[in-house]
Amino acid sequence: MNLSPPTAGRPANAGQNSPPGQCDPSEPEPSHAHAQGQAPRVMGAELWVKIGDAPPADPSELSFLALDTNTPYLAEYSGVQAGKKAHYMLRWVSTRGDKGPWSETVSATIGG
Repeated sequence: MNLSPPTAGRPANAGQNSPPGQCDPSEPEPSHAHAQGQAPRVMGAELWVKIGDAPPADPSELSFLALDTNTPYLAEYSGVQAGKKAHYMLRWVSTRGDKGPWSETVSATIGG
């Protein structure tokens, strides 16, 4: 799954049919400036996943996958998960630990 830089502080999907687990988050364009006039600094993107037929109804159904600070990110799955759907949601994390809004859900079939 390739992700393009967000335009409003959120990860944005750029290719839903890419291999599962491949993520390319990069520093977002700031949606607003800090009080000192500086944009927030991004540490990385939290990657969360739900394996199953139905996409998550909300983020509580997700399992933490990784905090990606370097691209690309490649998730590895066991052979028994081949053919199943992986539903991903991401959110940016600042260097202060502040978490941004959730991305839209992106789904891909686990290869095998």
